[in-house]
Amino acid sequence: MMVADVIANPLPTFTWWRYDNNIRTPVSDLIRHQVHSTDLQTILQINVTHSRDYGKYAVELENSIGSDLLVFELRTKCES
Repeated sequence: MMVADVIANPLPTFTWWRYDNNIRTPVSDLIRHQVHSTDLQTILQINVTHSRDYGKYAVELENSIGSDLLVFELRTKCES
């Protein structure tokens, strides 16, 4: 589970991304990925079913003032 808590005014919109070979694609698979968002928090829950589910994810926060990107990396327990 990846969680981003933010402080922003005006309230932001959240967009989750998955990096695959350094190509950013939107997270959209509702079976393996679930997004839960409130005004100032967003959570990406991933049901890992394939090795390709591991890797880099990012959430983009955007409002009328600007935007920011927070990057996460999902690894297996064996990786350090």
